[in-house]
Amino acid sequence: DVLPRLARRGELFDAIILDPPTFSRGNKGRKWQVESDLEGLLLSALEVAAPQARVLISTNCTHLDRRTRSRQVEFIDVSMLESMLALTVLSTTTPAAVQEQIYFPAHDNAEAQIVARINAETVRLDVGVWLLDDGSITQAIINRFQAGLQVRVLGDRASLFESDPHTLASFERLATAGVPIRLRYFPTDFPEIIHWKYGGFTGQNSAVIGSGNWTSFELKPTSSTNFKDETEMFTNDPTIVYAFSSVTRLI
Repeated sequence: DVLPRLARRGELFDAIILDPPTFSRGNKGRKWQVESDLEGLLLSALEVAAPQARVLISTNCTHLDRRTRSRQVEFIDVSMLESMLALTVLSTTTPAAVQEQIYFPAHDNAEAQIVARINAETVRLDVGVWLLDDGSITQAIINRFQAGLQVRVLGDRASLFESDPHTLASFERLATAGVPIRLRYFPTDFPEIIHWKYGGFTGQNSAVIGSGNWTSFELKPTSSTNFKDETEMFTNDPTIVYAFSSVTRLI
């Protein structure tokens, strides 16, 4: 609770030390376990880390899975996170199997899958999109934010103000509901744009990436002959999940 509060105040630190317990319960009875909650703690710390900051994490947990280990670091040079150059793994265990599922909107309802992941998220939701013209997804994002979830949406000035009025309307709905939004504005030349189709689900240790914009037409078939030939991949691969979540929080 402390780190998000510091982030909202805009405070930044040059050095951060995290020494979480292996297991604890908060004042409201919420269970905290290092195996499942370490990533969220680290990402919250990065929100208050100044450029060139150092983050030290210490834990005596000896049975972290591969996903958790991939996020546990000795020192992080925040300016180098995008290239993942400062990662030091502190423990060794048997790797967990990576699970991936690809949906094809030509015959699959990928929209329903994205909405289900959003509705199931309990820790933090990050979204980065070029187009957002989907009432179900937009409303699901708003619902999770209003339920107290940490939510952040990244968009692009060009898609909102120069390309698609429906995306502008969706972002206006999010802004009216108070959802934190950040837009790329400079540089103004193509291809320097946020052309992502990304959703990050911290509590589920997973992400969705793909070719289809987050519009109903691109995420599910209208009929067997009226569809957009796109793909959406859900993955819990720690390298992919961590890379996207880290870069998203630095933008």
